[in-house]
Amino acid sequence: MNQIFVDWESGNYHLLPTSQAVDSGTSVVSIIVVDDLDGVSRPYGSGYDIGAYEYTLSGIDIPVETNQNPCKILIRDNYVIFDNLNPNEIIEIFDVKGALIHKSGNISTVTYRYNIENLKSGIYFWHISNSQGDKIKGKIVIAR
Repeated sequence: MNQIFVDWESGNYHLLPTSQAVDSGTSVVSIIVVDDLDGVSRPYGSGYDIGAYEYTLSGIDIPVETNQNPCKILIRDNYVIFDNLNPNEIIEIFDVKGALIHKSGNISTVTYRYNIENLKSGIYFWHISNSQGDKIKGKIVIAR
């Protein structure tokens, strides 16, 4: 693992330049996973990288759009709770392979609860979008 990630023991899963995961991924999920967790467009370089982050060269300034996420997200009692939502927003949850595992439909209240009781341990990604196409996103880590 220490030859793949910058510092996996501390949870830094950015790729090293010598990592075999660089440019070894697939474009199968490219319609769903368009950016990595840092907001870097995929692919960056000659191919898709495997994992949550695209490898980027040090010293290159990559513009990252930062949105203040007004939504509060909690995990409590086998639920992910999305709070402070706006009407007509839609929540989508994807597994690490990019497969859609849940889509909320239009939200009509400020709070939405998603039952995670049947989800396995792992990393999941959420997107909240509105009718204007604006999207905020993040990740959920479930460890059982």
